[in-house]
Amino acid sequence: MKVCITGAASTVALKVIERLNQQHELTLLDIQYPPNFFPKIRKVTGSILDRKLMREVFSGQDAVIHMAIAHEDSSTTNEQRWKVNAEGTLIVAQEAVAVGVKKFIYTSSLSVLDGYDLNLEEPGAEEIEPKQSSFYGFTKHLGELIVKFYAEKQKMKSV
Repeated sequence: MKVCITGAASTVALKVIERLNQQHELTLLDIQYPPNFFPKIRKVTGSILDRKLMREVFSGQDAVIHMAIAHEDSSTTNEQRWKVNAEGTLIVAQEAVAVGVKKFIYTSSLSVLDGYDLNLEEPGAEEIEPKQSSFYGFTKHLGELIVKFYAEKQKMKSV
């Protein structure tokens, strides 16, 4: 299966790449990579905000694993979080649908539940209604809603 991973240079994506590399043909996408980052895997350098690039990169892919994010830390602003986590997810979902990607995986965040005083380790905690207290959590929840909309309206399998 041909799989494109956005935000591929992240710590979490590294584990996904290691797991999938032997069984799938991967294309990695990020704004920058560390030196010698999976030298035998196709890498594309660019932003998920570049609609034309997303269409080109997703063309011919069977699946997209969308892991690109603007973190909740002092290195990003709320405007950057909005652009990447909401607008970027919209672009990624729209372009995946436009070129016929069949499977879409969106990596959200437990921050969509940060408005609760919960032990998120308890079974079923992720089944409760999202409630955010952070802007980051809000943008990640919007990403979930965007993906759900396109999955339902465009018949694209998604998680």
